Amino acid sequence: MLSANLIYATWLRKLFWTGDIQLIKKPAQEEAEWLHAYDTCAKYFDKLFPEDIIGLIDDFTFSENSVNKLNVQARLDINKRAMKAIKQASEKQQKKAFEGNIPPASNSQVSYEETLTHLQQSLAHLETLNHSFVHSLKANNQALFQKYYQLYDLSRSESSKLHNLAVTVVLDGQPLDIMQQMLRVAVESRDISPKAVVQDAVQTVINVLSGTSTEILPEKDPLQVLEGIVKSVHSNVVDGGTLVSSDDLLTWLRPFCSDADLPVKPRIYVLQVLEQAFALSDEDSKLLVLFRTQAVLKACWPEKQVNVNDIENEEKRFLLFLELLDSSNHRTKFQHLVMLLQAWPPMHNEDMFTCFTQDFVFIKCRCVCCKISQNLQMKQNLN
Repeated sequence: MLSANLIYATWLRKLFWTGDIQLIKKPAQEEAEWLHAYDTCAKYFDKLFPEDIIGLIDDFTFSENSVNKLNVQARLDINKRAMKAIKQASEKQQKKAFEGNIPPASNSQVSYEETLTHLQQSLAHLETLNHSFVHSLKANNQALFQKYYQLYDLSRSESSKLHNLAVTVVLDGQPLDIMQQMLRVAVESRDISPKAVVQDAVQTVINVLSGTSTEILPEKDPLQVLEGIVKSVHSNVVDGGTLVSSDDLLTWLRPFCSDADLPVKPRIYVLQVLEQAFALSDEDSKLLVLFRTQAVLKACWPEKQVNVNDIENEEKRFLLFLELLDSSNHRTKFQHLVMLLQAWPPMHNEDMFTCFTQDFVFIKCRCVCCKISQNLQMKQNLN
């Protein structure tokens, strides 16, 4: 059932944006005209509940229409005038309550005091649009920065919208300083931890890679997005920042890298990206060697299962190599043995290095022999 207040709220939205034959003869364009349109609408605020006024003022000052059609000063002035009107309405209500006459707003789910608090936050946020950092976003001709400015403008410094915007900035691979500056400027950002923002961005990528999320990342491969985040963190650390450390990244990414149910290739890529940016711990270095080993084995020795203990040092890797070499009788397997040697860390034990070198030569010889044998077999078949 339609109530009178909802009918008035709908009509006032239309009145403000498109005008009316009797009250506002044509849609406003200049700042003075927008303020006149607001003043006309404000005359009917006594027909609305406080929550209706909140929705109306938000539409006038924080909708895409308002961002595109009104300048910041006009939006500020409308907000200030609305605050003045709410204060007057609150005083009027208190007076009537004291006299025993209960006004319509007493049935509202929102009080005038709550409405005033809402408008005060709106005013504080609008004032941040004049901050030099926010101006720099607006002045930047890059589409991404224009998007950041509009999303920041429309956020009203609401915590959830600010958090989502901050995560978007990190996912785009922007310097972490941009995200931090934005949160410092915003009004209601005290509860938003910049470190938690980076962690949420990383987790977003992990969820996509793990197949637990259908979220679409910014026009890039998820692994490229993650690489961009790692590079941003690395640059921040190099510049003396303490927002996120390499240990933090490894802690967040290790469960993904250790999940044997996930494909090997992306897990290798993630560790390689971390290895290029930071010094891996001994544990994570062993994981990287394991994943590389598993990737090679899966192609030619799928039945062979290995764990960290099988490749944790040179001696064990040497024994594994000899076992695989002994069972190899095809050119493809010999080629994968070469790939395995390339995937492992360089040898430091001189005796083992000599054995590996000899084995490498042996593999080359076997590959050549296999190729000659295959060519001869083909010739015989042709004859």
